[in-house]
Amino acid sequence: MRKGSETTHDERFPPPHHQMLRYGIVRTSLPRGALVNASERPGMPSAPHVLIAEDHAAVRELLTTIVARTYPTGTITAVANGAEALAVFQERGADLLITDYAMPIMTGLALIQTLRAQQVTLPILVVSMNTAIAEVVLDAGATRFLPKPFSLPELQQTLINLLPP
Repeated sequence: MRKGSETTHDERFPPPHHQMLRYGIVRTSLPRGALVNASERPGMPSAPHVLIAEDHAAVRELLTTIVARTYPTGTITAVANGAEALAVFQERGADLLITDYAMPIMTGLALIQTLRAQQVTLPILVVSMNTAIAEVVLDAGATRFLPKPFSLPELQQTLINLLPP
């Protein structure tokens, strides 16, 4: 490791690559295993990105609030259907996906099937009032099914189990 600079990186890895995205956002790509700062935990995101796909605005707001309380340094993207979630995931990725089952344009099931067909391994939480679909979404690749209505502590504990803060 080199010392004396603001950011330290392991010289066995090439320096980070910066890419300017829309809206002035800069994406930095580091080789797998490279450390940005020696105090960071390797392989652990310091600020997780949680993607929420829920067509009901009130439920989407509730999920956003609980996620923000669970991951105060994280980023949250909340969209109204699976197609929007897929587009966001392809552009930005995510560390956790929370999706409803029944949504317009692209269902939660179709979203799960599409992501798993692309070998995406992120944890996926499906929330739905329809408990009959639990086995179907789990077989398709969802990590966990949580029936609506759920208690807020139950949701928060499920989030922590899927993606420790």
